Formats: sequence, structure tokens, C-alpha cells
Amino acid sequence: MASVRPHEPLKLYIAASINTIWCMLAQDDENGHERAIYYLSRVLTDIETRYSPIERLCLFLYYACMKLKCYMVAKSVKVIAQTDIIKYMLSFPMLRGRLGKWMLALTEFYLQYILAKAVKGQVIADFLVDNSNHLNDQGANIIDIEVDYWKLYFDGSKHKDGAGVGILIISPEGIPSLFLFELKYPCSNNMAEYEALILGLKILIDKGALEVQIQGDSQLVLKQLSKEFKCNNEKLQKYLAMA
Repeated sequence: MASVRPHEPLKLYIAASINTIWCMLAQDDENGHERAIYYLSRVLTDIETRYSPIERLCLFLYYACMKLKCYMVAKSVKVIAQTDIIKYMLSFPMLRGRLGKWMLALTEFYLQYILAKAVKGQVIADFLVDNSNHLNDQGANIIDIEVDYWKLYFDGSKHKDGAGVGILIISPEGIPSLFLFELKYPCSNNMAEYEALILGLKILIDKGALEVQIQGDSQLVLKQLSKEFKCNNEKLQKYLAMA
């Protein structure tokens, strides 16, 4: 996971499809190259799929700020999306219901909207959403990033019909490949996270990767992988042995 520069603004890329919401938290390094800090995604519930497109973006702005609070609080954050989410939320004279809840929670953050077209990095968030219904990998040279190792972003989540697994792999040349799979058998959220991690590692092995940076939103899986947390669950122990 990339380290955060304390005095440099953060960038929060947000995009949403009908069924999925995605974001990437990034920051420019001392050479002006954009570095990913955290990648986050979530499958929408049945009720959330009925939200308007901009409400889905508002939902994920709230969700991302809560999940990534340790990085974002007390820092300037540029919110990059296709629509001015912040202006939309402030346009209501009285915020009630879910919008009121979200807006109240966001008052402790310093957020500034940036038009997506003005920032090259938004292509990766839109790329993920545009390809979210494909189960095969989609790769294109569309991101201006310099790395000398492979990057693996993994995410898994349980839903009523099984679980969904999302994997983003960025090559040393900066070329992203997206893999999405449906697991048609019962499993917990933690099991789905491990499935995503193991599938991602298998793909990297096939690609001949030797050095990999791994990122995900499951602290349990990451800390069990680094042996900071003990794994006492028998089902998860089997996954950990495979990772």
C-alpha cells in the first residue's frame, strides 16, 4: 500500500454503474506521478439499485469517506466524478432522509469537486464500471502511471445468490486488466475476499509476476496474510494456506 504524503492533496475517483460502485484514492508523488493508495468497490443492494445515478454517486462518496476516514480526515480531498456530487447534495434547502445522513457525516471532511474530464486518472474508475458486466479480462494502455512491480487490487462481497469477486491487476507498464467473477455457492464475505485474493494471485502466477503489491479493503484478510492476525476459523485457514 502506497504511503500518504501529509501535505499533498488526495484524489478520490468515484464512478457507479447500475449494480456496482467503485472508487480509487490516489495521490501525486514527489515527481508528479499519480499513485494509487486504496481501491474500493461494493455491489449495490436491491434497494440501492433503484437510486438515481447521482444518488448512487452520493452513496459511494459517503461510503468511501467512512471506509477511508483514516486517510482523508483533516486533509484536502479532490472528489473526481462525472457529476458535481457535493453541489447536488448542498442544493437541497433541507436535507432529510439518507441524503441528510450522508451530508451530515461529510461535514468533517474537506472535499472539493473536480470535473472528471479535467483529470486523466478518472479513466481507470470509468474503465472499471464500463466493464463491470464482463467476466473476461479487459486490458488497455489507458493510465499514466509508472511502476516497476505488479499491483493486485482484490475485492469480494456476498449477495443473495452467492458472491461477487472483483480483481484489478496493473502491470509494471501501467496497463490495467479487470477480472470479475460470480461465485455460485454459499460463502461469507471473508471467504469471498479470500477467493478474490487467491484468484488474483493465480492470474499473476500465470503472467510470471515475481514482485507484487497487494491491496484490498479487507483488513482481516490482509492482516492474516501478513500474520498480524491469527486465523482461528477452519474454513478461512484453508484459504490462508492457499494464499
